[in-house]
Amino acid sequence: MQTSLASLAQRVTLHAHNAQLSSVFQSIKKQTGYAIVHNNPELATLRVDIQVTNATIEEAVAASLKGQPYSFKIVANNIFIRRESAPAPAVTSEASILQQRTITGTIHSKTNEALEGVTIQTNTGRMVGISDAQGNFRVQLNSGDQRLTFTIIGYQSHEVEVGQSSTLQIQLIPAISDLDEVVVVGYGEQKKVNLTGAVSTISGEEFEERPVTELTKALQGSVPNLNVVFGSGQPGTSGSVNIRGNTSINGGGPLILIDGVLGTLDRINVNDVESVTVLKDASAAAVYGARGAFGVILVTTKTGSKNGSTDITYSTNIGYTTHATKTDFITSGYWNAKINDDAMYNALGYRTTRYTDEDYEELLARVNDKTEHPDRPWVVIKQDASGQDIYRYYANFDWFNYLYNDHRPKQDHNLTLSGRSGNTSYSLSGALSKEQGIFNIRPDEFHRQNLRAKIATDIREWLTVSNNTHFFKSSYDWNGFSTNFNDVDNNVSNSPT
Repeated sequence: MQTSLASLAQRVTLHAHNAQLSSVFQSIKKQTGYAIVHNNPELATLRVDIQVTNATIEEAVAASLKGQPYSFKIVANNIFIRRESAPAPAVTSEASILQQRTITGTIHSKTNEALEGVTIQTNTGRMVGISDAQGNFRVQLNSGDQRLTFTIIGYQSHEVEVGQSSTLQIQLIPAISDLDEVVVVGYGEQKKVNLTGAVSTISGEEFEERPVTELTKALQGSVPNLNVVFGSGQPGTSGSVNIRGNTSINGGGPLILIDGVLGTLDRINVNDVESVTVLKDASAAAVYGARGAFGVILVTTKTGSKNGSTDITYSTNIGYTTHATKTDFITSGYWNAKINDDAMYNALGYRTTRYTDEDYEELLARVNDKTEHPDRPWVVIKQDASGQDIYRYYANFDWFNYLYNDHRPKQDHNLTLSGRSGNTSYSLSGALSKEQGIFNIRPDEFHRQNLRAKIATDIREWLTVSNNTHFFKSSYDWNGFSTNFNDVDNNVSNSPT
């Protein structure tokens, strides 16, 4: 076998007589850098005659495999060779041919419009036909085909039992998609399919299973690009909201409208929310001008039912909150002081606690005392450098769990009355919430009351008179406040339209 390099890249020249195929493959790899990959040991022992000059890789490999039951495929710098399997002869059962039958029919929409391009499949997953421009179809079924499924984009799939029928009339129902969802934008409503701005909508139904009182907590993690941050764990704390991050060094937050009126998110009863729409970019919030520069949040509250019935709904949630982090702190006076003092001494050159070596001997003597021992009191009176008596503290005490409660009870109660009488729809809701704070001794408490009355009357087809009244009151009571030990926030709003 003779081989020579071609002057052009990826060209192969092979002259061989009765040469092993493995040697031919090695020559191809040497000239082109392409690796031959196969899993057939007998392939390498075959002997071939090949005469190609300045041929492409495909031509060279095809010539080397000529007359052999092998095929190849080139992927990147690899040539994959596999043995071709002889196709199994098709076996046609005379009985199955005799049992085949023909089904014809027409497919149309709910508005009696013919549907073209509807895919028809059997219960075995075999596609048997597609409807034509007039909605007609004709399919051949085997004896095992008992059901047909009709599918097309934009419509719900429909499955029917064939039975003994030879003619079918199929009606497909349009599929309700998110594009048909009505979204509140600006001073009106649009369908999502017509929107060009960045808008996200979340239904109030998604809040029903969440044990939260504040709407900002319900929205946290629910809407993309809506950031909600809480700076305190105090009960009743409102979250700070921004859309797509802070966009100004001077601060600024989104415009919040509740039923078209300026408001605060956490003054709404979460159970009163019908939907929340977030307008994120300039095109979506353009109707609000400069007020919508940081985005707009539109809250729509629930209205009375459209039918004539009266619905009464009561829900309650009773539970407790606990620490989000582990609170198994060091309670040993010796190790608590030692770790802090060593860290400060290494960093700044002095001790934090001002304990002397004598004090550390006292602490070490009590390091294993779980309770105060009569011979080793935890508070000792000693004299300082000036000769004055001072108290020295050597206790091993769990101050965190003494001052703070790790299980704080909370409860929410909601009552809603809604319905319609004649041309008047009404919705009346009330909510009471109570949550205990973190303090263990004379604990702090948060109380909240909500009341909303929403009434609308259709006087004429073109005239509707409505009233939306909202009452909100909250109080946070804690003995640590310096002024009256009480902080109360009241709000009453009345927005007739």
